[in-house]
This record gives sequence, structure tokens and C-alpha cells, in this order.
Amino acid sequence: MGEHLIVADNETGILKAITYQLQNHNILIITGGLGPTSDDLTRFALAKYLQTPLLFNEEWWRNICQRLQKRHLKIHENNRQQCLFPEGGILLPNEYGTAAGCFVEHKQQQIFMLPGPPKKCLAMFSEYVLLRLTHLFQPHYRLKWLLAGVSESEIAAKIEAAIPHLNCHFGYRLNYPDLEFKLSACDAATLEQAKKEILPIVQDYLVNDAL
Repeated sequence: MGEHLIVADNETGILKAITYQLQNHNILIITGGLGPTSDDLTRFALAKYLQTPLLFNEEWWRNICQRLQKRHLKIHENNRQQCLFPEGGILLPNEYGTAAGCFVEHKQQQIFMLPGPPKKCLAMFSEYVLLRLTHLFQPHYRLKWLLAGVSESEIAAKIEAAIPHLNCHFGYRLNYPDLEFKLSACDAATLEQAKKEILPIVQDYLVNDAL
């Protein structure tokens, strides 16, 4: 089960969060704190955790200089901080800004550093993180219905009592006056069988066909 932690711009706090997460997980995605200012401390905390030096990446420095020059902005020495990456890490280029990400494999664990701004972070997540992690996860097959006229507790009890023999997962979300019911399975055949057994139970409450 994954966890999400929010940490202040404090090197000690970031280090504690990294240590805690990697005691319990094999994959860690860190976002934010990769800028050029004194409160951008993620790379320093990660290097301490890895017990490895930060190395200066000349290629990324040239990239930063070119970007700033094109925008007629002053190249400041503080930007050199954004070119420091843990030894052995793989640089993840940022097409939208000067804060590059990084990927590190450490003791069979995978660690990603990504910039914080959503436009940059989400694009890099799709391009680099998902590409590396997709093969680790089983495909999931999902269906979703909207129900009305029945309580969450009542319908959940009926559905989950009906198909304990099938390896399925259930989700419920009340969006008054409707109730959203989600069903997922690891293979299409199981999902189809669950659908056949559940439909008679929810038929009288359906607002829409399965999505």
C-alpha cells in the first residue's frame, strides 16, 4: 500500500521522510525542492540518505544557460545548484524548465526526484516514471455504475456477500443524490463474471449502464 507524505522545506525533515518511506517501500517519488534557492533542499537530503556525493552535470548547466539566454534572463550562479545530482543517478531532462529530475537505483529500490510545479512534474511523470514502472503492475479491468435510491452500506453488504469467491475489489463514493460504485479485477474474465452476478442486485437502482 502506498503512502503520501508532505514535508516542509527542511533538510532534516526531508531526510527523515525519505528514510521512513524507503523502510516500507521499494519505490519512492519525491516532488519539489529542485530549484535554485536556499529552500530547495531535496537533492541534498537525498544525497545524505544515499551517502553519496552530489556531482555537477556540465551538460545540464549548458542547457540552463541556453534557456535563460533565449528568454533574455540573467544567468545567475545560484542556478548551478540545479546541476547537482547524486553520483550514479540518471538525469531526467525537464522540457519545460531548469529543474531537471533524477532517477537512482539504490539497494534494489527505485527513487525518482521530480520538480514540484504540476505542469512540469506530471509531464515528466508520464514520460519517465510510468515508462520505468508500468511493467511492475498487473493490468486492472474496471467498471463503474451510478446508483440511486439505496444506501452505501446496504448495497455494499449485498454485493460483497454475493461474490466472495471472485477476486475483485470494490469502491464506493457518495455524490448525492447518486452513489458511485466501482468494480475492478485483474483479468477480463473475472470482471465479466462479477458483472453478471452483481447486475441482478443493482438493477433496480441503476442510473446508467456500466462505464
